[in-house]
Amino acid sequence: MDHHPLFWKTCWKVKNILQSTGHWHFYLQILHGLYLIFNLPQMKDMVVDSNHNMECLKEEHGKITKQLEESKALNELQQKNFIEEIQKLRRELHNQSDVESDEGSAGNLNTAITTFQNQLKDKMEYLERVENLNSFLVVKEQEYKQELLDARKESINSLQDMFCSRSQLGIKRLGELDPKPFRDSCSQKYSNEPWQEISAMLCSSWEDNLKNSAWHPFKITEVNGVLQKIIDENDEKLKLLRDEHGEVVYKAVTDALMEIEEYNSSGRYTVPEIWNWKEGRRATLKEIIQYIIRQLKAHKRKRKV
Repeated sequence: MDHHPLFWKTCWKVKNILQSTGHWHFYLQILHGLYLIFNLPQMKDMVVDSNHNMECLKEEHGKITKQLEESKALNELQQKNFIEEIQKLRRELHNQSDVESDEGSAGNLNTAITTFQNQLKDKMEYLERVENLNSFLVVKEQEYKQELLDARKESINSLQDMFCSRSQLGIKRLGELDPKPFRDSCSQKYSNEPWQEISAMLCSSWEDNLKNSAWHPFKITEVNGVLQKIIDENDEKLKLLRDEHGEVVYKAVTDALMEIEEYNSSGRYTVPEIWNWKEGRRATLKEIIQYIIRQLKAHKRKRKV
């Protein structure tokens, strides 16, 4: 056990990340892959135990997920039907109350009214239970999202030292302004002046603009039938930036704006994220696990050499 510190350090980091969110299938893949790489006899028991635990949790998770999805769909349909039925009962009750009757039919009318009132009461009580269940499902969904968010934060903290400059994955600070377009623009526009200082000052001023929560250069528009938030190209600051420094600098600022708006609109500051450089997006949990296994295989080949 003491002869493989890299293995155990990596194994426990990944274990903490994945077991916290119930991703046992990824954890088992890691254990099996590392067992094959390092050929540790201690791993057999861990793989067998993890396989059993994974199957149990997988079955339980599948049942709960299916129940939640079915309950949510059924409740939404029942809620709609009950509202329509309640409105129908109310109309019938109102119509019955407006009917003029003699003494011979008064008893039947009172009975019908009582029946309608009881039915209406039952439907209202059931509707309240359905709404409470829907509220419960919403809370559970928020809890699951928070767990995944916590897992991503832990993966960033634990794995950032494993990435190299040539790897497909790496840490990107979303919302961070790229200074290169500013340097390129200022070196051409202010070639006879201290353009490095001008570039640094210009980039710094736009970093301050990005952090300013009072500045909100966005608009809502319909794209392919879906409402989306996009950059407002008529914003005075952005128009002036584009006119003075060109499209490349403008794109650097608007890209940073969109990243902040998507990932940290409330804080308006940069946030680290594991990024897929090739695809230009956030890395998935599966990609992160695959990267770890590739690095460990490479480490084993180096040890043999």
